[in-house]
Amino acid sequence: NAEYMGTFFCKRPLIAMSKLQVTIIEARGIRNADFMGKSDPYVKFHWMGEKYKTNVIEQDLTPTWNEDFTIPWPDGQAKEPIEFQMYDHDKVMGVGSNDKLGFVQVCIPDNVEPFKPFEGWYKLDMQGELRLRFVYLPSATGVAAGQFSAAGTHTQPAPAPPQHNGGGMGGGAPIIINIGADHGTPAPAPVAPTPVPAPVAVPVATTTTTAVDASGFNGLMPDYPAEKPTQHSREERRRQKREERNRDKAKWKREKETRRHNRQQRRQGGESSSSSSSSSSSSSSDSD
Repeated sequence: NAEYMGTFFCKRPLIAMSKLQVTIIEARGIRNADFMGKSDPYVKFHWMGEKYKTNVIEQDLTPTWNEDFTIPWPDGQAKEPIEFQMYDHDKVMGVGSNDKLGFVQVCIPDNVEPFKPFEGWYKLDMQGELRLRFVYLPSATGVAAGQFSAAGTHTQPAPAPPQHNGGGMGGGAPIIINIGADHGTPAPAPVAPTPVPAPVAVPVATTTTTAVDASGFNGLMPDYPAEKPTQHSREERRRQKREERNRDKAKWKREKETRRHNRQQRRQGGESSSSSSSSSSSSSSDSD
């Protein structure tokens, strides 16, 4: 299988990739891009198709972020410098509302010592400086395969980084800083690779499968779903439901007739009692 990583294409099996921890610490002496108040700076950079961005520090020309970003770092491949861009965040959104405060490009050498942090102040192309920290984190696969010596130096030669002519945010030629050379930190000298120990065979545990007798469950086997009903059974159920509805309707009619008959009986009884009382009163008047 071939591994495709952003703009890099490597003909090798898929393995765990090393990482580079980037810490954007602080800045000082940056340009004030606001007419009222101070700049609201933030820093962003792109790597292998991904965008990384810090929080916005409001009203500050010496902002402090201390934010960590972990990015993939393919070993043994030509890598472009990382370009850090600083902007002034404007609350009024619009085209070109965020003003540029400067940028700097940092080139990480391939023979940097793993797990050892190194940092420095890097001058922006416009005004001010940006403080950054880097820590190279090799993959466990690379360490186990002996790609790094005891001193932590990469033993495989890597091609030189590509040259860049212009680009970036403008304002002149990009500033490319080689860490370990321009900031007084010499790169470690390569040493002989550590011999890789011979692989040790690991015994594989075997498992046995025992057949289970269904008779030992004493009838507690799970119930399997019933077979799918046929067309005849569905028609039978529909017929039974129709009969139930007809019986309920007939019962309701009988109860309605019974209630109507009872009301008529009560009404007739009331009329007969009133007529008898009237006749008795008239007979009493005649006798008088």
